[in-house]
Amino acid sequence: MRAVNVNTNRAAHRMKPQLADFEPDIILIQEWTDHKSDRSSEASEKFSEYPFITATRYLLTLSTSSAGIVHSSERLLVTRHSCGLIINSYSPGSGSSKSRREHLQELKALIDSLGETPVLISGDFNMAPRLEDGWHGRKHSPYTSKGERVAFDALLEEHGLADLGTTVRWESTFERMNKGKLNSFRCDLALVKATSINSWSIAYDHDFRKKKGMSDHSALILDYEV
Repeated sequence: MRAVNVNTNRAAHRMKPQLADFEPDIILIQEWTDHKSDRSSEASEKFSEYPFITATRYLLTLSTSSAGIVHSSERLLVTRHSCGLIINSYSPGSGSSKSRREHLQELKALIDSLGETPVLISGDFNMAPRLEDGWHGRKHSPYTSKGERVAFDALLEEHGLADLGTTVRWESTFERMNKGKLNSFRCDLALVKATSINSWSIAYDHDFRKKKGMSDHSALILDYEV
């Protein structure tokens, strides 16, 4: 099973050819369209080539085979596939660190209520899970708070999850100049069951954020030997 995850910066429809090139079974997108208002009703028309389509104001999940909707809210979308539960997640990028911490706590509570650990939780977490995952120039970025990291670690520990990106060489998935210095973050993450981590592989496609007219985030290419 192959899943592709990317924040398309409100332009998912324009990137359909690039996404299709990976021949994914499942596509998880954050900021799939302009979210000033809820446009989720437009997803079925814009992505009609996919047998399974479900969207919220911020999230879009597509599948080449049948799936079911388990939970749908603006920033958390849970779907059931043949391999198990998959969560598409988008944490607030603006506002205080409190909003991101609360999102992580909401995610943890949601998994508690499901009574089942998802096989994959992927999305734009808008945080550096470890100190070395966020940089402002040559110094560690102070953007991510201690409270966010505590909530993130509690999520992993409570549900036996592992951060798949820590198994490969570090690469940033988001970069932006800020006050003359480069902000570099590994904030687009894939969390999997720690017991199945050897069945997963992760690779990054940076063309999504480096090529003109695309996004400002890299894509995660996730392969799973079911």
